[in-house]
Parts: sequence; structure tokens; C-alpha cells
Amino acid sequence: MRTAPVALVGLGDDKTLVALANEVSALTHADPLAKEACALWCIAIDRAVREGRLDGVLDGIELLDPGSREVWRKRTNEARDRKLSEFNPNGFVVTAFQAALAVVWQTPVPDDMPCRHLQDALHAAIRIGHDTDTVAAIAGSLLGARWGATAVPAEWKAMLHGWLGYRAGDLVRLAVLSARHGQSDRAGWPGATDLSGYYRRNWPAPALAVPLEEDPGVVLANVHGVGRASADVVVSLCRVGSAVPEANVRVEVGLVDEDDAGANPNLDFILVDLARTLLKWRDEGKKVVVHCVQAERRTPIVAAAYLAERLGISGAEAWARVARQLPTARRNPSFDAALRSRWPGPTPGGP
Repeated sequence: MRTAPVALVGLGDDKTLVALANEVSALTHADPLAKEACALWCIAIDRAVREGRLDGVLDGIELLDPGSREVWRKRTNEARDRKLSEFNPNGFVVTAFQAALAVVWQTPVPDDMPCRHLQDALHAAIRIGHDTDTVAAIAGSLLGARWGATAVPAEWKAMLHGWLGYRAGDLVRLAVLSARHGQSDRAGWPGATDLSGYYRRNWPAPALAVPLEEDPGVVLANVHGVGRASADVVVSLCRVGSAVPEANVRVEVGLVDEDDAGANPNLDFILVDLARTLLKWRDEGKKVVVHCVQAERRTPIVAAAYLAERLGISGAEAWARVARQLPTARRNPSFDAALRSRWPGPTPGGP
């Protein structure tokens, strides 16, 4: 369960990964099996992050002592071939490892929105039973490495909480700092508590907070206008500091404002998930603020997805409605294509 951060610290360096995994494992588990399992999982996470693969444990086996390799080949083969229900009980390091690997490997990757594999596999981990939190945590570290933080549903992020008051955004901050060896970028992210000064210097603009005409409980804002609209939920589509705005819940979604569709491999999922989650929050009576830096491309596309889902209209019509209300709205070709694909239909006034 504690191995994933080790993998982020040593990305691209197998020797360091194995050594760090052994050291961290030895803090609480002296059994050599635990050390080997941690080393294998760190290599798997490395391959998932850097190469998009979920079979990195097989690479890791070749890094073990020769006497251990065949045993772990047998165990990984069992994870591939045996029924998931056979990995209960799973409190022992080997069976926990196998159960986690089994749900990752045996859960199909959907053709539509492949990153839903993360949710599906974690549901499968819980269904196995017994030490489910351990199995799901192990599996989740590899699934997250492969599919990224944007594959985690917004509702899951909203409810996540832990020691010291940490939320989902804090885990992203710690993960990024681990991978960057404690260094933030030139803007100060993710270590800075407040990025508002950076945004004021680089993208100065009047504060903007526009309630949707069709649903005033959803407010569209730029980064300077977030504080002007008191809300139950703040959805941040840009990088923000660790200081939490005045809201009961803050959800951060790493939506990259680039025209290239490859910049957001989970774009379809992000739009559908946010549209449906906004709908749920609004049905619960929660006021929601959605913002990015300038409210130009990210904020309006999420608003359009929400309107399309809420009103049962095409993405093209939803965009047209948002653009009439939000003077800063600009098109992003990849966002536009995803919106029209998920909510098809005619353009208002068109054929």
C-alpha cells in the first residue's frame, strides 16, 4: 500500500526503484517476499507512467535474484488465469499482490472511454472481499499510474479526505512533488499555497462570475472571480494553490487547454463525468462554481457539456447558449469535437 510514492521518486531508474522499494518495505515488513512484491509493483508503476503499459511486473521479475524469478512468474500467471474469487483471503502480501494484479489484468479495458478501466477494476477489487482496502489501494496505484488523475471521477475526488485534512488535490500535489524531487514549476505549482498573484501578473483581467441563465446555481468564472461567488462546490479546471477557496468541496480537474487532442487523453470521460456530476450536485441543491484561468475555453466547454446533459440538447446548441452568455468564450477544436461527439445533433440555425 505504501509503495506507490517510491515509484514516483525513482522513475526511469530501475536500480534505484528496487533499492528504495526494499528499504521502504523493510520499515514494516522484514519478509523477503514483501520486499520483492514492492519492487515488482514499483517497476510496474514506472512502466505504466512512462510507457502506458500494465504488464510492467514482468519486467520487474527479471530484476529479482535468479532464485526468485520462477516463483514470481508462477504467481503472476495465476493472477492472469485464476478466477478473482480465488484470491480471498488476501491479507498476505503474495495474495494481496495477486488479487490486485488480477483485477488490473482481468478487468476489460472499455472501447468507449478506456480510462473507465480504473473504476471498473477498483469495483472488481472490492467485490473480491476480505482485505479490500489493501487490494484496492495496491491496484489503484497501478491503475492511476496508467490512466492518470483525470480518470478518477469527480464525485470520488469530492468525497476523498484523510489525515491532516488532506483532500484529493493534496494527493496530486504530493505525487507531483515526489516525481519532481520536491521542486515546483516556475509558477510555483504544486507547492504554492496561492497562485493568484501569478495569474494576476500573467493574465490580468476583471473578475468574472456569470450565473448560467438556464441554471443560476451554476456560476462560470475566471480565476479572479471565484471568490465573488460563494458556493458549495468549486470545480477548478486550472492549476490552483493548495489553499482551499471558501467552499465545502473543491474538485480539481487537470484539463489542458491545448488544441491537440493528445493533450487530454481522457477528454471524453472528463466532459461526461463532470456533466453528470454537476447535474447530481445541482439536484442536491448545491451551488457550483466552475472556473479556469480566463474562462475562455475550459470553463465554457464544461458548461456546455452540463447544459447538453441537463436539457437533452446537442453539444452544438449548448455551446451556442453558453457563448451568448459568456463573452470570454473561445473555441478549442479538440474540446469542440469531443462535445459534438458525445452530444450529437444539429447546429442551431444549421442543417
